[in-house]
Amino acid sequence: MAAKYNLFKNPPKGNKSEQETFHARIVPGRTIQTEQIARELATMSSVSTGDVISVLDNLSYMISVHLKEGNIVNLDKIGHFSISVSCPKQLTGDRKIRSASVRFKKVNFRCANELKQKFVSMTMKREPSGNENPLTPQQRQQRILDFLAKETSITSTQCITLNGCTRYAAIKDLKTLTEASKIKRLGVAKSIIYILP
Repeated sequence: MAAKYNLFKNPPKGNKSEQETFHARIVPGRTIQTEQIARELATMSSVSTGDVISVLDNLSYMISVHLKEGNIVNLDKIGHFSISVSCPKQLTGDRKIRSASVRFKKVNFRCANELKQKFVSMTMKREPSGNENPLTPQQRQQRILDFLAKETSITSTQCITLNGCTRYAAIKDLKTLTEASKIKRLGVAKSIIYILP
């Protein structure tokens, strides 16, 4: 099965006479949950779906244990995980930074080369736009809610692809839905996701 993509206009760089340029983005498909992965792995081995779920749950726990100790966790043929931290930007000297000021920022993931190679022969298929007329804010927001009715979460990048809109419009739609208590925002910085309340 092919991955679907669509083309989006690049924002102008100031010179309006320049020819329009485009970039391609993947159109988000379904969100594959742990249970489906577990069922698929179970068919490839002699262990049950329940055993696979238990192993994945324990793997998640052990990754968090080692990352909390400042270690890097490397999973062969998958990639390695590490932690990023942040501290207040207004501090000017290293002696002014206390341990309490340094906080968890995000989990970094670097894909293993073996896994990257599996995508070299990836099949792509262009997703037809269907409607060339831009969606109204209300239509975009309803599409976000419809997406969340089927999937567990959505990101601003997924909203851009879902509605064929700019990042500014996607963030504005998400903010409107959040302020109306129709969705809930979780995470910080580049790790922000939105879920149904």
